Amino acid sequence: MSDNPCNPGSVHSRNSRQKTPQESRLSKAGPAQQNNRIPKLAGPLAVVNHFFDTLPPGTRILVAYSGGLDSHVLLHVCAAARLRRQDITLEAVHVDHNLQTESDSWAEHCANTAAQLGVGFHLQQVLIDEDFQQRKKQQGLEAAARHARYSAFMKLVQTGDLLLLAQHADDQAETFLLQALRGSGPDGLAGIPASRRFGGGTMMRPLLGCTRGELEAYAERHNLDFITDPSNADLRFDRNYLRHKILPLLAERWPAANRTLSRAASRSQAASSLLIRQASDDLSRVLLLDQEQIDVRKLMQMPLERRFNVLRYWVRSKTLDLPSLKILQEVESGLLAKQATGGTVRCGQYEFRRHRNRLYLLSPVFEPVQSFRYGWSANDEELLIPELKLVLKRTEAAAQGLLIPPAAQVEVRSRKGGE
Repeated sequence: MSDNPCNPGSVHSRNSRQKTPQESRLSKAGPAQQNNRIPKLAGPLAVVNHFFDTLPPGTRILVAYSGGLDSHVLLHVCAAARLRRQDITLEAVHVDHNLQTESDSWAEHCANTAAQLGVGFHLQQVLIDEDFQQRKKQQGLEAAARHARYSAFMKLVQTGDLLLLAQHADDQAETFLLQALRGSGPDGLAGIPASRRFGGGTMMRPLLGCTRGELEAYAERHNLDFITDPSNADLRFDRNYLRHKILPLLAERWPAANRTLSRAASRSQAASSLLIRQASDDLSRVLLLDQEQIDVRKLMQMPLERRFNVLRYWVRSKTLDLPSLKILQEVESGLLAKQATGGTVRCGQYEFRRHRNRLYLLSPVFEPVQSFRYGWSANDEELLIPELKLVLKRTEAAAQGLLIPPAAQVEVRSRKGGE
């Protein structure tokens, strides 16, 4: 999970030893160490001061604030810049994902920080529900948490608002490498956009031109007290592995690697923008009936790559996750082929569906399963479940850890809900 800011007033010493997991992950600072004064000059501050100068009077800014280094620096410099722009409203938003045992203390820390800076504060709780678990299973924990976080932001963003996130140049380099390793095209290699529409407002990342080192230097210079999320050190996550293992090696050989990769992402953004404009024009030519359906015959008059470009843009316009190349190839072979007249290709929270010569983008339709209940004894090698068109086998069940003791019987039934 990406870092987000914390209270701008206490000390997290960059020179002190690494705290153990048993020690508090929230750096403590006594009153003598507190420094809640807003600085007059700094690298990230200069960037944000310039950004504030471009904003019209009455702008409302929401800063995504987790309590980590990056977002803490962002909130701190925004609070400094607002001293010159009292006509701007500044508020912090902390999303509690309820994934860490310390999350309550983190939320309290962030609330205190916002109060010390004179910044409005919003606490949004994430519900670990069935939708979250399904996304986690399909897309991973990071993607599920990000979707939940953005949904929480969406509840607060009003028309004309700006939502600021704290990603920086090093994050951009990591994203570029991750997308390259996944075989992404210009859309993916474009990395993190500096700005994009978000509900009725705009999501912006003013620190993309700053490095992590510059943010760390700012935090040390102004004695900022921030949270260290233990998940940021978990090498099971691809981004963390790149950050802690791969990028340091690249930097040893090519010291400017992060800036160079970030620059490559910017060039990919330019190419992606051209493709988006082309896709917008193409989509307008093939859409039918209030932009809800695509005319398959018109779509098939375009070359393959332009068809894929149209489908990606169509999904993007619905603010859904972009389909992978594999999904697009399944749509091409299963739904757009000459012999096809119907069918469905599912992609997470949506599906492509063809009926005759029209292609639809819809929410998945899950057919209800008739309830069932069967007993399965140790003497039975197999259990037939007609409702699922499924045969359970003892050997396969044992491989999954389900062992039926001799002379015993287990019950296999459909879900009742709430399990």
